[in-house]
Amino acid sequence: MRYIDALKKYNEGKDKWCSPKKGSPDYFQIINMMKKKASTYSHSFTSKSSVVNAPRSNDYEIVKDNPKIFLINAVGDGDCFINAIFDYGLYSGTLASIYNRLINIELLITSKHDKYEVGIKKTKELFGDFSIPVYDNDKEKYIRIVNKSLVKIDDSDVPSKYKKLSKLLTYFTHPHRQVKGGNYEKERKLFSKAMKYMQVLYIYTFGKKTFLNRLKLSMEIAITTEGLDILDWDHTLINYVKNKYYHRRTGDLKASIDVNRLLDEYMKIYAETNGYYTGDDQIFIFRKIMFKKIKINNTSDNKTIPRFWLNYETIQSVNNLTKIVKFRKTAEAYKFIEKDGSIYNYISLLRDGEHYLLFIAKNNMIL
Repeated sequence: MRYIDALKKYNEGKDKWCSPKKGSPDYFQIINMMKKKASTYSHSFTSKSSVVNAPRSNDYEIVKDNPKIFLINAVGDGDCFINAIFDYGLYSGTLASIYNRLINIELLITSKHDKYEVGIKKTKELFGDFSIPVYDNDKEKYIRIVNKSLVKIDDSDVPSKYKKLSKLLTYFTHPHRQVKGGNYEKERKLFSKAMKYMQVLYIYTFGKKTFLNRLKLSMEIAITTEGLDILDWDHTLINYVKNKYYHRRTGDLKASIDVNRLLDEYMKIYAETNGYYTGDDQIFIFRKIMFKKIKINNTSDNKTIPRFWLNYETIQSVNNLTKIVKFRKTAEAYKFIEKDGSIYNYISLLRDGEHYLLFIAKNNMIL
């Protein structure tokens, strides 16, 4: 709350407008009113560390009572990383919790409108009047979507690259032709938009400094088009940057790149491109959005918003026979209990080049 707003509230009901002298008891009363309004949330989004702390065994009790693991191929419109996260929320029954977290982060950011006005405005220019929706947690509808959106694949039809894994895990995919306009597709597309909106909003506000530093490091690699091509970026973004900033004949940079302008171009392409490949930049931001601590203060129990930790392994790593057992144990540890008793969830993905699949424990599914 700004000082002038607190002063107006202080003067409500008074016959005469009063502006307390600096240092007086009434002055400090107004200052405390400002602080109380600003502390609706306590959070770790502005911590100096740019690295999200990973779960450590001495800090968390790992729940391992999951005898069976499913592998779900998150096919869709190309946003397979976000699709895999959506599938996790849908099949584990935590989709409402994920939406609740996104809503509260959006409220936290907009509560600091004066500080992040420019970033909020840029996000709204890309997404219009969109705001994170409240998820309709209709249990019957939920179950219908789940039951109609998965197909168990016979062993003989499992893609060869996943054969080794399928001997230990049950392999599912979505029907090749989801009913256009069906509930699963509607929910998935809405979630994809919500997730991209939140990532752009976060990058333009809490995460701007960190993300700009990542762009600077990327540009230090991409001094030629050869360096640009090896970045973990979507080809649409790479082609755009290549055509605008590099000499076609030599492949050299035309001039140094203004990373602030590049950030705006990056966010515009990310927001407007369907089937955008999710590389390390988006995964890094996703982890911050989903795992950083956020607590609503001034409630009866200072409610903590559920957190979600993301882990992913590569197909090359998992297909190594010596690592399958170890990874299986990791995938089983889908939920962690913090020392204060609050719970957050463990999302485990398989990365196959530019594609992502979801590992999920049977005991964690609502089927």
